[in-house]
Amino acid sequence: MTQIWDHILKTRDTTQLNRFFVITFADLKKYKYYYWFAFPAFVAKPAWEIGDEGWRSATEVLDIEGVRSFGCRLQIC
Repeated sequence: MTQIWDHILKTRDTTQLNRFFVITFADLKKYKYYYWFAFPAFVAKPAWEIGDEGWRSATEVLDIEGVRSFGCRLQIC
C-alpha cells in the first residue's frame, strides 16, 4: 500500500488505485460459484471517528475555495 501512496505523491497519478484482485472458486458438482474481490483502501491509524455532531458537508467546514482546492488536488477541476 505504501508503494501505491508513494506513486500517487510522486506522479499525481491515481491509476494505481484501479488495481484489484479476484479470488474465485467453482463447485462444478453443485453449480455454485464463489468469488471475492479485494481493492486497495487507505486506513487511518488511529481510526477516524464521527463526533457527536454527526456528518457535516464540506461547505460547512471549509469555504468554497477550500472545497475547490481539494477538487483540484484530486484532478477534478
